This record gives sequence, C-alpha cells and structure tokens, in this order.
Amino acid sequence: MFSAVHFDYYAEKYFGHLDKLPGGLGKDFMRIFYSLHDIGDSLGKTTQEKLFYNRSICTEFMIKMGFDKKKINTAEALLMGDPLGSYLKKSGGLAQATSLLPKGVQLLLKNSTPIQKILDKEQNNLANQYVPEIRAMANKAGMSYTDYFELLTIFHTIDAGTYTTEGGSVGSLNYIFTFDKEGKKMNYSKLILPLIDKLKVAVNMAE
Repeated sequence: MFSAVHFDYYAEKYFGHLDKLPGGLGKDFMRIFYSLHDIGDSLGKTTQEKLFYNRSICTEFMIKMGFDKKKINTAEALLMGDPLGSYLKKSGGLAQATSLLPKGVQLLLKNSTPIQKILDKEQNNLANQYVPEIRAMANKAGMSYTDYFELLTIFHTIDAGTYTTEGGSVGSLNYIFTFDKEGKKMNYSKLILPLIDKLKVAVNMAE
C-alpha cells in the first residue's frame, strides 16, 4: 500500500529488508512513521511541545491513511519521549569518556574491583531511571516489554543513525554504531551494546 515511501538511503540499505517488526508490525508502518515522526518540530519550542505536535500530526495522518488502532497507539507510544536517546547520552557519555583514557588507566580501572563496582552501580542506577517510562510506552502500544524494547531500539537506530557519517552527517554519533556495509547490517558498537543489554534486562525484569 505504501511501496512508494522509502527510508533515507542509509536506512533503506540497512533496514529495508525487514518485512516483519516486533508486535506484528511491518516495515510499511516504520517507513510511514519515520517519515512523519518529527513533522511538528518547527511548531514547538520545548522538547515536550515538539513531542506533542509530532504525536498529534503524525497520528492524524496515519489515521487518514487507514492504519488500525494498534498501530496508532504504537506511533503515539514511540512519540511519548526519547528515553533510549537520553539514557545513552548519560551512560554512553560515561562509557565514551572512560574509553578515551590512556590504555594503562583503562586497564587499571578494569582490574580495580571497587572502581568497577562503583561504575556498575552508576550504570544500573541510570538504567533503572528509564524503566518506568519505557514500560509506560510499551503499555500504551499494547506490547510486551520485550517486543516494545526491540521496536524502540530499531527506531532509535534508524533515527540516531542519521547523525553518523554513514547516515550523511558529520558523525557525532559514530561511536554508538557499527556498520557492516557488505552485509547491510547495522548494530550498536561494542562500547554501547552492553549498556543497551543492561537497560533491556532492567525493563524486562519480572515481566
């Protein structure tokens, strides 16, 4: 129905093959949603105002396009906030700062049990801060925490990937992702993937 709608070149390259998404969604949903997700940015001044306009306009268009209630609720859920981006700015910034230290200092930190406990505790606390928000979004979408978290990471990867050189930008978020150009695969980097896994465990705990 929406075959004429495409992702940006890089997103089409790495995600255009995904026929099925978590929660029974298809790539047509993500293509349309992604093309509309920031349509109201120019109307708002604050982050919350932008989210409100994006949510309102995006869902209005999708209703007119004939998407069902479940897909509309999912679109609304994804536009309730950006917990994953916010989490990675904080936890990823800490991880990146540590990775820039001299190798000898990194080794010292890695081998120091007390320091590792402090760092792990800080990362766990950061992850737990975003659990209620992500679970509320999953509930709005009517999806399990596991499925919604997977969908959220796919959307975040497509969206944040535009801030990499592969996505046509100056590369401010290059450290977050890795690209397998021949295999057409995109994933979180070795620096970031443990942080994603930590948040995933926290969100899914006792589901």
